[in-house]
Amino acid sequence: MQLISWIIGTLLQWYVWLPIVAVLVFLTWRNYRKIEDFTPIESVLLVLEIPKTNDKKELAAEQLFASLHGILRDSRELRLSGGHQEHISFEIASVNGQIRFYVWVPRTLQSFVEGQIYSQYPTVQIHKADEDYTEHQRDHEVAYSAELALTTDEFLPIRTFQSFEVDPLAGITGTLAKLETTGEELWIQVLARPIPDDWQHAADRYINNIKNGRQLSLPGLGGGMQWLIG
Repeated sequence: MQLISWIIGTLLQWYVWLPIVAVLVFLTWRNYRKIEDFTPIESVLLVLEIPKTNDKKELAAEQLFASLHGILRDSRELRLSGGHQEHISFEIASVNGQIRFYVWVPRTLQSFVEGQIYSQYPTVQIHKADEDYTEHQRDHEVAYSAELALTTDEFLPIRTFQSFEVDPLAGITGTLAKLETTGEELWIQVLARPIPDDWQHAADRYINNIKNGRQLSLPGLGGGMQWLIG
């Protein structure tokens, strides 16, 4: 009984319950901020008009995406915003027989994103879309959707060669062009959100394991099959 009385007495001390209350208040506030983040944010849909004579190489696109990493919030900003990190959507759509390139951005990032696009593609014309193509009234009875995801670790490159032998965008736009007379639509949306540089630590460990001949769990095999590298 004395032990129970001591425990209860200790818990009733202000220096014990006050930190607990403070933590609960903080967690409640953070959850409230996260709920607020689910409300629609003010955004703008930009139309990109790219000249047919555009001769920019893939390096320009790489530099563009690298520069957009600048929208990353630091840890303090993330705490104050409830952990919300803005994203950008790069889109290609075939609507009403026309192929258009779009960029969806939060309005607070519009000037920054436009500046980064112009720096890599000076001849592109950017203007605000008159309306969002996704909000059109449609009579389609069938809609198909798919989501692409990485099947290997995120630090492994998607492209494993230095340059393209053919324009990869030509295959996409060629397919979109076939929809001009069918009345069908096709939307391609690539969501881009920066992440902290912590992923580089995993990449460094992966490289060191290869150099030192350690066993690696190959991605895509569920981690169950071990191969000795070296």
